[in-house]
Amino acid sequence: MGSPMGPWVKSFVLSMAAAVSFGVAAAAEAGKMRVGAWYGEPSFSSAGEFRHCSMIARYANGVSLYFALGEDDALIIGLLEAKLGIPSGQQSLVVLEIDGEWRRSVTAEGSGTLDRIVLGPATEIVEALRRGRALRVVGSAGAVDLTLKDTADAFAMLRDCVGENKAR
Repeated sequence: MGSPMGPWVKSFVLSMAAAVSFGVAAAAEAGKMRVGAWYGEPSFSSAGEFRHCSMIARYANGVSLYFALGEDDALIIGLLEAKLGIPSGQQSLVVLEIDGEWRRSVTAEGSGTLDRIVLGPATEIVEALRRGRALRVVGSAGAVDLTLKDTADAFAMLRDCVGENKAR
C-alpha cells in the first residue's frame, strides 16, 4: 500500500483490533460520536497527527460494519466477523450491493476476522451508502446482509469529524 493513505490504513487496522480486543460494547463507551447503533471517534498518530475518523455498528448477526473517512475523502469499509472467505493477508474481489440496484466489484483484503475494502476518494459509494437501506457484500464463501439505518447521519458525523480534526 504505497498510497498516501498508507499511515491511516494502518491506524484503521489498529482501531479495529482495539474494537475486537476490548469488545464492541466497551468501545461504544469510549466513542465520541454516536447516532443510533453507530459510534466512533477521530484517530491520531502517536505524534498527535490526525489520521481519520471512524464509526462502527454491530449487527444482531454478529457482524460489525466499520467506516473510516480520511481528510481526502478516502474511505475504508471494514467488516468484522463477516466470514467472506478471504484468507488473512490475501486480496479477493467482493461485490458490494446497495438496495439491490447499486453494484460494484471491489478488492477486499483479509486480516484475520477483519475484511477491509480500501476505496480511496469514494464520493459515489458514500452517497449510495448514505441513501441506501440495505447493504449486501458477497465474497467467495458467501454473503452478508446489513441494514443501513442511520448511515446518513453517521456519514454526516464522519465528515464533520474530519473537518474539525484535519486542521489540527
